[in-house]
Amino acid sequence: MNPTAPDVAGAAWWSLLWNSGTVALALVGPDRRYRAVNDALCRWLDADAATLLGWSYERVGHPLDLDAELDAFVRLADGASAVTYVRRFRTVREREMIATVQAIAGADGVVLQMIVPGAIAASVPPSTSAHCLEQLAAALSHDAQEPVRTLGVTAGLLMERLEPLLGTHERERALLQGMEKNAGRLGRQMRALVRYARLGTPVIDPAPRPLHAVIAAACEQVPFPAATTLRVTVAPEIQVRCDRAQLITALVELLRNAIAPHAPERPTTVTISAHLTAEHCVVSIADDGVGIAALDQPRLFRLFAASGPGAGAGVGLAVVRAVADGHGGEVRLESTQGSGTVVHLSLPR
Repeated sequence: MNPTAPDVAGAAWWSLLWNSGTVALALVGPDRRYRAVNDALCRWLDADAATLLGWSYERVGHPLDLDAELDAFVRLADGASAVTYVRRFRTVREREMIATVQAIAGADGVVLQMIVPGAIAASVPPSTSAHCLEQLAAALSHDAQEPVRTLGVTAGLLMERLEPLLGTHERERALLQGMEKNAGRLGRQMRALVRYARLGTPVIDPAPRPLHAVIAAACEQVPFPAATTLRVTVAPEIQVRCDRAQLITALVELLRNAIAPHAPERPTTVTISAHLTAEHCVVSIADDGVGIAALDQPRLFRLFAASGPGAGAGVGLAVVRAVADGHGGEVRLESTQGSGTVVHLSLPR
């Protein structure tokens, strides 16, 4: 079934978006019932259009989310043109999923909702296809590490053995040096990809744990340069519900990124802080390093999207984002080139 696109005057692109098959869209009436849904929403909620149109909006949700949803609709009724909030959905197959919803006020009380799938709740097993891809990435990365390491070692040995001959063969020397360098970089990417693939579904501890202890465990795994000053300004009473191992992994990646761009002899400061909001615990890691160009920032959380030649394998921030998504949280970055970078990791309390 292919539901009809909403009739929005003068906005042909809405029709294109409605039928794009990638963005989940719905029209919700004042009675909180679906007026129209697109194919993407049907696939995401494991239901056909007839089923969804027979349900109220509350029926496709978790009771704990009704307060947030009611608040959103009240703000729309009070004149807000758009409201963005997070809600938990339950599919026909009784799986629970978290998504970001942008509700846009329309005529006659009708609301157009753009639903962006987010993290799957911790109790939901990963889909078969995603699980297979994770296993494949882990296996390939693991198996490729040894040949890549051997290639780098071989290039290094050749340069050592052929040094007397390479004095007059600069091109050949450059080729061997490039081989050794690229093998080393590929090896780092493989090891990082193994870490990324092994994240899996987080095991969220129902009891809150002291954040300060988790941060201390992460700091122990990071080789800070002698010229780096580490400041931890996290109050001991701050606690967070989390998968301890995954949160440590994310913090280690952030700390490695914070110290990576610095010259070894340059004094630098890395600061870890945290604060609580009504719904989240926000951990911030700031450095006073070289910063990141504005053009590079939007893509940095994608796999293998490094910010520069010396910025590592380009997997660390993808790992952090995967951990944030797995916990139902988010991660964002603020950076000014020449002034340093701050990364905020937000986790539900």
